[in-house]
Amino acid sequence: YVEFFRDMNSPVPENLLAGYSLLPCFPNPFNPSTTIAFEIPSTENVDISIFDVSGHKVRQLIQGTSYSSGRHQVTWNGKDDEGQALATGVYFYQLDVGPFSKTRRMVMIK
Repeated sequence: YVEFFRDMNSPVPENLLAGYSLLPCFPNPFNPSTTIAFEIPSTENVDISIFDVSGHKVRQLIQGTSYSSGRHQVTWNGKDDEGQALATGVYFYQLDVGPFSKTRRMVMIK
């Protein structure tokens, strides 16, 4: 599947990534909404974006919101930034927080 990388020339040491996790969304496939869960080791600003299969960002689900350490979840309703329902298909959700960036695949069915 598609991976989005911040800087492929500067890999982050594994010990700095301990405690970060982007979990599989549930349900997947989904209709009309899915829950995205993530874990972080300390209080940090979090970004979660949704992309279509061509790599276009269709929704900025979370942008620069501060979360405390631990497990958190957010629900995506299958709509874009303008509130329009998106088509059936494959989408990707990406978590960016601190040194960690991870992308996973999800499928919306109608």
